[in-house]
Amino acid sequence: MNESTSEQAKCEFLTLCRNRYPELSNAIDEFEQTYTVNDAIKWYTKDTFVYKLVNRALRTQDLECLFVLRFYLRNLTHCLKNEWNEWRNATNSGSIVTLYRGQVVNKEFRLDLLKRQGMLVSANGYLST
Repeated sequence: MNESTSEQAKCEFLTLCRNRYPELSNAIDEFEQTYTVNDAIKWYTKDTFVYKLVNRALRTQDLECLFVLRFYLRNLTHCLKNEWNEWRNATNSGSIVTLYRGQVVNKEFRLDLLKRQGMLVSANGYLST
């Protein structure tokens, strides 16, 4: 993605955010004014519109929304790869690392998980901590 395409994709992303989360206009304005490529992980781990929007699009497999998110998802993937490489080089280890993140889920989802004990459960989303 070249710079002009990336800027256009960012504008599409911000428009989607403003349409979906008008009550979060201050946070969206902050994102617009301060966001850099290296901030992708920080914005994803904050409890704000970015995390909600990305995970909802992945969970529901909303291709139109995922296309609009391409600008951000590309940055997030790049940052995650960099973090992994830095960690691997610093520890000189290829061993498995277990990480956790809590997530609020509704009652129906919890009941559905309980019914599926002992079965394979697949997650549609970035697995993050």
